Amino acid sequence: MSRYKKTAVILAGGEGSRMGHIDKAFLKYNGKTFIQCILEKVDGYEEILIVSNSPEKYKDHKIKVVEDRVKGIGPLGGIYTGLINSSYDEVLILSCDTPFQNRNFLKYLGEMSGDYKVALPVHREGREPLTALYKKSLIGDIEKLIDSKMHKIAFLYENNPVKKVNIDKLPENIEIKNGFRNINTIEELREVGGEKE
Repeated sequence: MSRYKKTAVILAGGEGSRMGHIDKAFLKYNGKTFIQCILEKVDGYEEILIVSNSPEKYKDHKIKVVEDRVKGIGPLGGIYTGLINSSYDEVLILSCDTPFQNRNFLKYLGEMSGDYKVALPVHREGREPLTALYKKSLIGDIEKLIDSKMHKIAFLYENNPVKKVNIDKLPENIEIKNGFRNINTIEELREVGGEKE
């Protein structure tokens, strides 16, 4: 199997407020937890990290788990934590509530290279900052945003080289876009046939 000299970081530090404060990483789909679904699809990455505010929940996973360094500011804090703890220069950021990620697309990102600081999937409906590649050289910029209380990930794109990955032009584009779907509510979980722990 190919090994991508990159780190895959799964953000699992959200509060799950729209889900009744259930830890979404442990919701189930087809008998597997969401976190298991994602871990299976990033097995080609040389390093895998989970960013969580409850590291003890992952003691059976044999995966490195790090605690979110900056809590309460949304995914930017998780990206920052992932970059700081990564052994590799390039980091794939994923959210734990997207169990349908397309394995071939994550492989495509694993094989990608270039001078960008962010490789950002885009399509007709928008962009996907939580299925994107970020480089460690962004750490200083993120620290400045945090200090300035500018917590939207989009601010990071304004002054850094961003490679837009046009999903609409890729084979399997429908499957890839379906893979970006995140589950935020009990109703959405039921719609896809998922279940609580």
